[in-house]
Amino acid sequence: MLRQRTREFSEQVVAPYGREWDTVPGFPWELAKKFCGRRIVSLYIPKDYSGQGGSFFDMCIVMEEVARVDQNMCVLPQEMMNWGPYMLGELGTTYLKDSTIRGSLPVNA
Repeated sequence: MLRQRTREFSEQVVAPYGREWDTVPGFPWELAKKFCGRRIVSLYIPKDYSGQGGSFFDMCIVMEEVARVDQNMCVLPQEMMNWGPYMLGELGTTYLKDSTIRGSLPVNA
């Protein structure tokens, strides 16, 4: 399901703009927001905190599917998830998770 969902997203959202993002200077903030809207960024967040409770293997699936259409953009979801959400989900205290994660993610996105 994660693979299919990410593949469809990549083909519909990433692929049409890949060449443009590769040639125009700047950061594709629109794409980053769309990754957030599809809850791809919440992959590492524990389910108790409205995340997906995913694993490193799940992240590899996401990167692989994005790389199918744009190899440069495949690192974007990984970078967005690795430092903030992963660190909070795996290493954060209950207090830190409650004060930063709980309620900040859309449950039905």
